[in-house]
Amino acid sequence: FSSRSIIESNVSARAFNSSSGPTWSMRRFRLDALICDATSVMSRTGRSSSQDAIANAAALDQAGTHIVTLAQDNAFGKDGVKAFKGAVKKAKIVHEEYLPAATTDFTAAGQRIIDKLKDQPGKKVVWIIWAGGNPFKIADMDLKRYGIEIATGGNILPAMVAYKQFPGMEGALYYYFGIPKNKVNEWLVSRHYSQFKAPPDFFTAGG
Repeated sequence: FSSRSIIESNVSARAFNSSSGPTWSMRRFRLDALICDATSVMSRTGRSSSQDAIANAAALDQAGTHIVTLAQDNAFGKDGVKAFKGAVKKAKIVHEEYLPAATTDFTAAGQRIIDKLKDQPGKKVVWIIWAGGNPFKIADMDLKRYGIEIATGGNILPAMVAYKQFPGMEGALYYYFGIPKNKVNEWLVSRHYSQFKAPPDFFTAGG
């Protein structure tokens, strides 16, 4: 079908995407940029990345805490930091660090983060919002010697392997199959293991 025939048929256009960045960009979606009476709808299941960020802010927002954010330089990262900042009331955000999503060398960024936090009093935290890759490489710069902690939210199971090097790390989690203790989750985990021989992952719970 052409976009014009769709419009003339007075149908509604629904756009779905499984990735946060493209989905956010698609909010501007219009059929051939034509002004018409057709209904355009953005749909999603589960939570949004901004809601994740707000939940993480609630977990970290304490008086005397100084925070640097580390995010991807795209809609996902910037909107996540914006939501995080808007929810922080007691802690102080002293720097925002944005890097290309394909970044593999975090040395320069890590040094900037250290410079912003090392002389701050109280609790010092790097809050990371990142999709894919391994931004936790900044820990190789021995942030602990400056009393700097790393915090982040939940992620897919392969990405959470890197979390093992940060016991006690704080943050907010959307879904991890081992946490909810109720019959609904027990059913989901059981069926998922039965069908796929693996536990349900981060996005499974949202459909």
